[in-house]
Amino acid sequence: GGEYPLSATICAEGTTARRRGTLMALVFSNQGMGYLLSAVVNLALVFSGASPEFTWRFALAFGAIVPVISLYFRMQMHESESFEKVKDAREHGDHGVDIALTVRRYAWHMVGTAGNWFLFDIVFYANGLFNGDVTSMINLGFEGQKETSMKNLLIVLLMLPGYFVGVAFINKCGRKNVQIQGYLNMAIWFGICGFCYDSLRTSPALFLIVYGLTFFFSNFGPNLTTYVIPGEIFPTQAKATLHGVSAASGKLGAFLGAMVMPYISGNPVTAMGIKRVMTLCSLIACLGMALTIFFTPRYSPDDLMPREEGETVGFINLYFQRRTTQKQWAQSDGKLDDDEGGSSESCSSSEEEDLCVAAG
Repeated sequence: GGEYPLSATICAEGTTARRRGTLMALVFSNQGMGYLLSAVVNLALVFSGASPEFTWRFALAFGAIVPVISLYFRMQMHESESFEKVKDAREHGDHGVDIALTVRRYAWHMVGTAGNWFLFDIVFYANGLFNGDVTSMINLGFEGQKETSMKNLLIVLLMLPGYFVGVAFINKCGRKNVQIQGYLNMAIWFGICGFCYDSLRTSPALFLIVYGLTFFFSNFGPNLTTYVIPGEIFPTQAKATLHGVSAASGKLGAFLGAMVMPYISGNPVTAMGIKRVMTLCSLIACLGMALTIFFTPRYSPDDLMPREEGETVGFINLYFQRRTTQKQWAQSDGKLDDDEGGSSESCSSSEEEDLCVAAG
């Protein structure tokens, strides 16, 4: 719905360019805290002896507490300075903040943001369906729902550090690098789970660690950056819209994965089915890595600084695009990139050197 794009937009426009990535990553890392709180609440209910009927009802209703608390604070918020700047520009007929023209300018960036969120969520949400099958080989010494609740908590504890490692390194490594290494590690560890499944089953503890690494690098990788990047690179006049389109693409991927993966894994789930699912997840991670390389810009916080009056975010060009200001793009009616082009000037200072040379 609206929470992904609005929380990203509010955070991005409420701070400076240099602090933006870290704070957005910190906001998103609360997803991990939500997973932990959910697992702890469920565990407490099960171990307290609550009936299954009461447990699921209470756990579901508990999810309303945080929105109720945050609603008051949301109602006290004011529009950002960037929003007011765009609003004023629209009232004065500034063509540069036209949303259709902006969407056209960032069309290739949307291939990267929406495409990566789509591919990642196929893996992330679909893989969550098989947690029980993967952890079924592990015995923690409990029975029934107690055993299931403990395993759920264990999975959360394995994935949680990835969020905070991402917060610590998103500025040091850069958004694009974090996303690429996340995909690369996902491809490796999912591949190991798939190709070495029979061997890993003989060592449940090792299998759990390897499987847990797929979640760790999901969170210290594309799960984090698919949220942060569209919140940073898109200008205010289209930020929430394009972030929302990207997030919606992710949910489309989640839907596709949830529908298709059960057919691949078999019903009931078989060992060969899990191998196929893990291998497919590895291949999808490779596709995400390729999409990131070509359609995700490499940038530093300084590259996001506006370059002229009226801009809210500096345009971060892809390697095959020209670097233009908002005014230049509006004056050309979006035709600058249609010219034959590409010189070294079209590459940002932080773009890959080899791709800049190729574009020239």
